[in-house]
Amino acid sequence: MPYDPSKARAHRLVWLAVRAGALPRPSALPCTDCGSVWTAGRARHHYDHSLGYALEHALDVQPVCVSCHVKRGFARGEYRPRTGQGVTTTACRVCGSATGPFRLRRCGRCRTYWLNHGVERPVVFTPAKLGRPLSAESCSNCGKVSTRYANGRCPACNTYHHKTGRERPSRLFHA
Repeated sequence: MPYDPSKARAHRLVWLAVRAGALPRPSALPCTDCGSVWTAGRARHHYDHSLGYALEHALDVQPVCVSCHVKRGFARGEYRPRTGQGVTTTACRVCGSATGPFRLRRCGRCRTYWLNHGVERPVVFTPAKLGRPLSAESCSNCGKVSTRYANGRCPACNTYHHKTGRERPSRLFHA
């Protein structure tokens, strides 16, 4: 976000008022929206400038918890959700990990390996990850031998079948 001098001035005036004792610390007050009271170990409450940052409203603030402050910011359009920035919420295309965020459809470990080495990270699938003992099987469609299967198909055939509803044609098999 670009620097806003009126916003910085309003924050400084509130900070000075709290320091001088004219305003209580926001964590000493319950949240205006949800009523939660701050306890040790949790994020401290903030003051929200709900009327704006103009000089006449600099000290017109409301104490809010962090989650309510973020909700108010989204409602006012101060924050944007992380979309269109190359971040997806799908599983990693290499290891299948569901921990995000994902860039280039890879989790952090697989993306770092790919950037450093130029090839996909070799993934060792343990029985705990697969939920069954490791055994080499062949795909029911293309015959490829692998240890990763879904519905009797290798990942490539299963993805094609999931997207199109048909079996993957032999012209797409790689030797």
